[in-house]
Formats: sequence, structure tokens, C-alpha cells
Amino acid sequence: KKSGEHEGIYSIEEILQAIRRVCLARQGVPVLCGASLKGVGAEALLDSAISFLPSPIDRPLPIGRLEVCSTVQTKGRKKRAKSKKSKERDLESKIDLVEVDPLGDDLVAFAFKVVHDKRREPLVFVRVYAGKLISRKTVLNSSSQKVERPLQLMQVHADDYKTVDSIGPGQVAVVVGLKSTSTGDTITSREGPLKGIKLTGVNVPESVFSVAIEAERSDKQEALDSALKIICREDPSVSVETDQDTGQTILKGIGELHLEVVRDRLKREFEVAVHSSQVFIAYHESIAQEAFLSDDYEREFIPGRRMYAGMDIKVLPLENPSWPCEAEIDESAEEMLSAKESDDLLNCLLDACKRGPIGGYPMTGIKVILLAVRRDRDTSTGALCYAANSILHQCVKDAGAMLYEPMMALEVAVMPSYLGNVLGDLTSHRRATIREVDTSSEAENSKHATSRAMDRFVLHASVPLRELLGYASALRALSAGEATFSMHLEGYFPMEAAVAQKVLKSGL
Repeated sequence: KKSGEHEGIYSIEEILQAIRRVCLARQGVPVLCGASLKGVGAEALLDSAISFLPSPIDRPLPIGRLEVCSTVQTKGRKKRAKSKKSKERDLESKIDLVEVDPLGDDLVAFAFKVVHDKRREPLVFVRVYAGKLISRKTVLNSSSQKVERPLQLMQVHADDYKTVDSIGPGQVAVVVGLKSTSTGDTITSREGPLKGIKLTGVNVPESVFSVAIEAERSDKQEALDSALKIICREDPSVSVETDQDTGQTILKGIGELHLEVVRDRLKREFEVAVHSSQVFIAYHESIAQEAFLSDDYEREFIPGRRMYAGMDIKVLPLENPSWPCEAEIDESAEEMLSAKESDDLLNCLLDACKRGPIGGYPMTGIKVILLAVRRDRDTSTGALCYAANSILHQCVKDAGAMLYEPMMALEVAVMPSYLGNVLGDLTSHRRATIREVDTSSEAENSKHATSRAMDRFVLHASVPLRELLGYASALRALSAGEATFSMHLEGYFPMEAAVAQKVLKSGL
């Protein structure tokens, strides 16, 4: 309390400092008024961010992951092939967590946004956490392990781009000339103790929806391919694949609306109109038990010429059925192969895992071990790959291959009067497992908390993604527009046999 001539009166500076203390303690949230249509309130919002939100000094030092370098003896070891995600999972136990000191000399910067500019090509927005980013001085993209050269640094003020020679800790700038940098990458010095450090990047959800697309005009196909590369670089949650059987371009995303936005961008920003198929859900195929198969394949494709190869293959389930497949060649089998044949065969085994034997969906959560190889002098690499593909698929069938479906963690905030409607719909029509119905005051802490949070119950459930198609409209009808929901991927779980038959028949 103030004393003296102006007792009880506080200055503006003191009030702002008090609000800042409340914000830093997470005991309150300032509310500002504005109107986006009229452009009112933007200045006040920016000023409040500076006045109330924590500065880097108020926050703990950023933590980066630094891989531990070690010398590995490879002689006499089994040959293994793993996907990129599998390798990242194995590295979890081989890294050090390092604090990034903003006063240090080694460069550590984070690329948090990529924007395509027709005149300047990709513009990469970066924030420097330590050291200096200097124009035309080569740097290392530790996420892709590629050397980059920033050709130009610019500080952005609305539509005004001001060229600078360098930026230091805490500063944000646009970089021109980074050809291999995507959203979420870390940029470091090429030398020094922090070389190769990786900051915690953007948490990219797994793609669970896919759609086949093609340009409306054949002469626009090249433009479509270029546009998709740009979009994938800007948005890591978008991915593009080519179907090996049909040659179609498959666009993958995290939701129906997400894919619709991408298609709209193709037409609006890149002037490429596309035809698209219906939206498909990203199912997986996996196994729950191990199996072993020894078989030989012999085919005569030209009179007097035969294709022969025999193999012993074993498949085992990985700890998590969502993990990418792994392939391994045992030492005894490796003795029958040249180095190139071993590499080609490993790639063939991983390629075979991209299409499962049940419905052609990607296989996950399987470890493939090639135990023995039988061949003659005419056996070619093509014969080995053909035999590996056929024997692996039969072995997976013998291991009890099943369809796995994405399971979503669903959270619904609903008025008590509509709770029965929502529960009945989820349990009767959507194969949901109800985890909890929160009726306590803790519901205020839910992401759905509103001024009427005390009047709402928060329902937590696990629901197959297939059953949530069009759920927003259904929920509005069940609750008279009073309920809201959110969901995220919980994992992949085995699908019921009856449902699997429907999926295989309809493709949905």
C-alpha cells in the first residue's frame, strides 16, 4: 500500500510490474480486447507480450541433445538395416543433455518456420540461442547433417526487410540460401563442442489420413511435384509418397481438414488444381507372435533359364507395434552374399514391409531376421529379392498377421444435461472405451476450460479413428452445439476381426 501524498495510488509502471509477476507465477492471464477485422488491438497485444511474458533471462537455459561419439568395431557383426525413426529411437540412450549458454561463442540456432517466396525462394525464420549467425559463413544443419551457407540475413518489420550482417543471441531473422533446412531443424557451428547439437524440435504428430491426388492437367504434374516439396518443407506434418503398384501420389496428413487445406493451397498459392480420391485412414499390419519359415523358390522364366533362391526367415514382434520394421542378416547368411548383395537384400526386406500380406497396408512393429540363404551359380540379386519378399509375407501370415488401427485419446467437454447422449453415442456406435468422466473442479484445468467450466463435465475416452469421422457434426447435434472436443493419437491397437473384414472389403 502506498503512503504519503498519493496514498493508495499506483503508477502505471508498478501496475505492469505486478501483472508481470502474476503472469510469471502462472497465477493469472491478462485479457485484452481487439477486433481482427478492423485491425484493432494488435499493438496492445504485442506490447503486452513484451511487458508480461518471460524473457530468456526468466526461463531456464535451453537444453539440447548431443550424440555421444564412440568408436564401434563392425568386423564380425551382423548386418542390420533400420529406418530413420528406428535409428533415432536407438540413439535415445546414446546422447547427452547439454545446456546452451547464450553467452557462449558456439552458434546454436533454431529454424521455427519456412515460407516460400517466389522471388527469394525459401525464407527460413531462425532464432539464435547462442553465438552469432553470420551472413555467408557456412554452418551445419545438425538435423539433416548437411552444410549450409546463409547468403543473406534480414530482420523483418511487417513488410519491411532490413539486411544485416549478423544476428546474436535472442534475435530473430529471416535467412535466404538455406537449401536443406526445414521447420524444426537446428543450425550449429561446423566446429566446436556444440557441433551437431539438436534442440527440441517441433513435435510432429503421425499422419493418420491419406488421399490420392493428381493434377487436373497432365502438363501441371511437374508443378504439382514442386509444390508438394515446398509444402512438406514448410509443414513437417505433411508427407508425400508414391504408391508402388499404381504410381499414384499419396498425400498424408493429420486430419481431413488438414488435407483439405493443403489441396486449397495447391490451387490458391501454386495454381495447381488437383483431383483427389476419398480420404483413407492409415492402418498398419503387424504380428503378436514370432514365426519361422524355410522355403525355396524356383521359376523358369525363359526356356532353359531358371530363377532359384532359398531362405530361412524369422520374424519377431517389436516392443511397440507402432515402431518401424527392422531387418537383419545373420552372419551365416551373410557369408553366402557379397557386400552389395547384402545391402540390396536388406533394402528389399524393408521395402517388402511397406505392403503387408493382408490388405497391402504398411507393416510396423516387426523385426525380420534372415538366418540362411541357399543359391546356385545362376542366382541373381533379383531372384534373392523375389524370394525374400514372398517368404517374408508368408512368414508374417504364419505369425498371425493382424490389422492395427489408430486409436485416438478423445476429450469431450459437455454440459451435464447432454452427458448421457454423448456417452451413449460413444459406447453404442463408436466402439469407445470410457476412461474417466471428470465432474470435479479439476475440470477447470482442462484445455476446454471456460467461464462456465464448473457447469461442464470432461469426458476422457479411447476411440478408434475410423469411428470419429464426421464426429464434429454429430457432437453438435447431440449437445445442441454446447459440447467441444479435442483428440490426439494414442497409438495403434489390434482391430476386431469383424471390423477388419469390413475395412478390407470397403477400404475405409
